[in-house]
Amino acid sequence: MTSGRLSKLQQQILVWLWRDAQQIRFRPPAHSSYTDLMREMLSDKSNVSRSIRTLERKGFIELGRSPAGYAVWVSLTGKGVLQAANLAKKDA
Repeated sequence: MTSGRLSKLQQQILVWLWRDAQQIRFRPPAHSSYTDLMREMLSDKSNVSRSIRTLERKGFIELGRSPAGYAVWVSLTGKGVLQAANLAKKDA
């Protein structure tokens, strides 16, 4: 699985979610906080939001939304876990 079509920011998001999921694996549900993700990414908020929407559209992540439509949590899909694990191995 290649990451050639993912931006650096999208790759960073996937790796961060993968690492965060490793820490919370035994505390169901294994969802990362959208606010924590936004805080950790050292990029403009609009760029991060756009990248998250793109990753959701490509099937790498899923967003949990509040009744008002705001993103509350982010979780990797099966496809996202595979991609993020490959990217994390390259970083190590």
